[in-house]
Amino acid sequence: MAQPAQELLSERDINVELNVENITGASGQNAATTVLNQPADGHTIFANTNVIAPSIAQGTDAFTLDDWAGIARMQYDTTWIFGSGRQGTGFGDIQELVDTAQSEAISFGISGGLDSAAFPVQFAQEAGFLNNLEIVAYDDAGRMENDVITGEIDCAYGELVELEGLVEEGEIELLYVGYDETVEGYEDVPNVEDTGWDAQFGTQRGLVVLNDTPQEAIDFWAELVQDVLETDAYQEFESANYLDIREGYLSGPEYMDSLQEMVTLFEETLSAYNP
Repeated sequence: MAQPAQELLSERDINVELNVENITGASGQNAATTVLNQPADGHTIFANTNVIAPSIAQGTDAFTLDDWAGIARMQYDTTWIFGSGRQGTGFGDIQELVDTAQSEAISFGISGGLDSAAFPVQFAQEAGFLNNLEIVAYDDAGRMENDVITGEIDCAYGELVELEGLVEEGEIELLYVGYDETVEGYEDVPNVEDTGWDAQFGTQRGLVVLNDTPQEAIDFWAELVQDVLETDAYQEFESANYLDIREGYLSGPEYMDSLQEMVTLFEETLSAYNP
């Protein structure tokens, strides 16, 4: 997003240089804290990818939602459950997985922490097998995928851009998509409407600034984001990464409302699953 944004600024003769700094550690809290320690002048933006809401849900005292103001949400990933595609391994379909899970433990792989646990907990609650859900956490998504393929664990989830190669090779089978409409090209994969299980959690990516940032600065960035989303370069990126399956954009205030809903979801996830 930074590159098309910089190009738009240059075309408009706006002398603003965008510098992207990758601050690692503490599941994104180091980056959030760095932004919080800057002046609230609109010159420092936090690119939030499931950092703020899970941190608050886990009781961090570093910040609250009131410390932030939304610019926009740009992306909302679509989540896919997958099992092994190898003959004699895995499940025939999502109903077989759920039927099995209602009578015995099911191992469900995740790659990450609390934010990664939200979807399997949400799905297990909807499908009625939360008591038999066993979450297996991985540091390496590739190893998780391999363990699904070989039958070491029963299933896992991911985004289509990461999985399509394994699907084409027949190594994994897509069992469920967390979306309420049929996905073009994947009409045979059951969705929310098909199953009645409303599990749609996916990674959201948005931009926020400090809450005391002047409104004119917030409006400037919000307008720029909307313009970037309309560029050919961004839309090609969006399509190539299947980010256009569902609407990603939310206005700043709508994004803050969504973050509040996510805090609640993560709190519910913690009460149901506490590794």
